[in-house]
Amino acid sequence: MSHFSKITTQITNKETLVKALERLGLKPKVHSSPVKLVNTWGDNTGVAEVVICRKDLSYSGQEVCADLGFAKETDGTYSTVFDEYEFPNSILQEKFTTYNNFLAQLQANYEVESLYMSYPETKYNISEPVRANNGSYTFEITQKVDPYSLQVGAGNIGF
Repeated sequence: MSHFSKITTQITNKETLVKALERLGLKPKVHSSPVKLVNTWGDNTGVAEVVICRKDLSYSGQEVCADLGFAKETDGTYSTVFDEYEFPNSILQEKFTTYNNFLAQLQANYEVESLYMSYPETKYNISEPVRANNGSYTFEITQKVDPYSLQVGAGNIGF
C-alpha cells in the first residue's frame, strides 16, 4: 500500500538544499512553514517545507501520484518525505535509477553548493566542478588578491 516514508539525510541548510535540487534539474518550491504534501490516495500525513510537486516529477506520460518533500526535523536535519512506490513512475527513476542513487547525488550536490556558500565569489575563484567516474568532484579554489592592499617592502622610501 502506498504511504509517505521518511528517510533522514545529513542536510541542514534549506537554501543550499534548494540549490542542490536545482543543480539536479528539479524544481523545488520553498515554504516558510510545513505544508501538506499532495497525493491521490488520501494519505495527508506527509508535510514538508521544501516540496517538488508531483506534476514536476512526472515524465513520458507517466503520472506520479505524490509530491516529494523535505521536512526539517527537530535536530536541524532534513528528511525526504516520499512514497517510494511512486519512484518507478518519476523522472527520478530515469535520472538516478534508484532512490538511494538519488539521495547520494543530492548529498554530493549539497556538498558542492555548500562549498560555494563557504567561499564567496567576491573573495574566491572556484572552478566548475569536475565529476569523476566514482561520483566525487574536484574543484580548484583560488583566493582573489586585492593588489592595492599589498605592501611592498617595509620601512620608508625616500626620494
